[in-house]
Amino acid sequence: MFDLPKYSQLYVAVTEVLSRNPEGLLISRLEKEVSERLHLTDEQLTVPHRNDPRSEFQYRLAWARTHLKRAGIAHNSSRGIWRLNRPEKGDVDFDRRLAALIEAKRPNTAPLAITPDPLPSRRDPLPPLPEPSADIFSNSCDFFVSYSRADEVMAREVVDVIEGLGLTAFAQFRDMGPGANFVREMQRGLVASARVIALYSPDYEASHQCQAEWSAAYNADPAGEQRKLLPFLLRPTRLNPLAQQIVYKSLVGLSTAERRAAIIEAIEHRKQTTVMEAAAAELAAAASPDIVVTAAGRIDTAPNAIFDRAVVTSDLATLPKRQQILCQAIIQYAPANTPAMFKGCFKIYGKHLGQPIAAIVPGMLDDQWKTASAYLVGREAIEFDAGLTKTLELFAQNHSEIITHFPLREERERLLAETPIDEQAAVGEALTDPIESVRQAVEAAAEADQVTSAVVDHVGDLADRAEALAPPVAPVSNEPASTISPRRRLVLTSLGFFERLYAAIGSTASVLSTETGRSLFNAAREAADALMRFIR
Repeated sequence: MFDLPKYSQLYVAVTEVLSRNPEGLLISRLEKEVSERLHLTDEQLTVPHRNDPRSEFQYRLAWARTHLKRAGIAHNSSRGIWRLNRPEKGDVDFDRRLAALIEAKRPNTAPLAITPDPLPSRRDPLPPLPEPSADIFSNSCDFFVSYSRADEVMAREVVDVIEGLGLTAFAQFRDMGPGANFVREMQRGLVASARVIALYSPDYEASHQCQAEWSAAYNADPAGEQRKLLPFLLRPTRLNPLAQQIVYKSLVGLSTAERRAAIIEAIEHRKQTTVMEAAAAELAAAASPDIVVTAAGRIDTAPNAIFDRAVVTSDLATLPKRQQILCQAIIQYAPANTPAMFKGCFKIYGKHLGQPIAAIVPGMLDDQWKTASAYLVGREAIEFDAGLTKTLELFAQNHSEIITHFPLREERERLLAETPIDEQAAVGEALTDPIESVRQAVEAAAEADQVTSAVVDHVGDLADRAEALAPPVAPVSNEPASTISPRRRLVLTSLGFFERLYAAIGSTASVLSTETGRSLFNAAREAADALMRFIR
């Protein structure tokens, strides 16, 4: 494969090129000048990036731009024009940030083109156990654990995981006492259990009793349609021909934590897949803003035709303007050390209210206010003077009044409240990278005039909020499961929006048939799949 520039080389090249062009450059022009600056050949520029329509050079340069932006070195407008943030020559802080970025070479890892396995890697911490499952099975016992006596330690571990999920298990070491008729007790356990977990090992294959239990489970569901038989491989084993036809989950070489996670994933797979897909469909239907295709074939945002219908009254004519004035006051008088995200929420909120009432998207208003209000509660709440505190109180009252004009908004809030996510997993690059990939693809599509600035602005806001929410936080004790945290709101609303974006591009041939359109199509799908995995 042809050698391509390292990220440290791209950081320097992008910075030098933008320094020579203070007015800014479009992505396509930036790509051209950086490639010339690095003297790249046509062969280097056309090396493909896995399954992505972009070349490897374009892919790396997109992430180099993102890293420079995260470091505060460069920024981009809604039309994809990139500029340096350097105010003047001799900016020591600017040089220090750039040097630190180059030294780190690449601080963030871009997402894989192939969707990763949902199980944690051997370097990841074990996720918390899911809440006890609902009564998925009709039998009096959920699982019959079939194992060889040589593997009793592992059988006890499996039973412990099963019962930790709130399910029930039948196992020989506990449910067959001394003197009991083994065959009769085995039959009783198999009849009473909805499914059979088989622990494969050479000892299991050599045991006539284990093979009898396995055959009973297999004969009850030979096609595997009901997943009656759930096998785990404990050690490398030469399986019989029938067993080879059934997919098993390997536990070979895993640590205790990894085995536990693998067992949970296998047990919960059927229910969890259905739950996630159903939730994603509901979130897409309630997406606010929604995605539409204009008459010119461009992807645009719009109020959700069902959930964002407003009941117009006389007071709604003045509320938006009053709220805009409060937004300006909060931005102007907030202390200098106020988090940028807090002020940014009010900028977006106020700008959105400048539209006609029919174009107002309540979901967007909710997202901004709920995100900003998170800074006003808890141990690290921002403290303001009496005047600004009163202004925020008036803002909250006005927001509540505005939102009441959208009756179905409560249905969307109920959906968010009833769809919990794994808050401890939705952090860091797992949260930021999928959304950032969509932002990169949207910017390229905007340059090709395939999406509107409203789409660019909204995805940019999602990416900025993801960056602000990326740091891990300690779990809040005694917090109701229905509490909609800013992180949950971001994950679920982004998921619904990306599902709608994916569907819109897929039905718009003029966009999907282009390289930038396909790249955005793939990015939206991969981001939606990544966010969907956070649903519990």
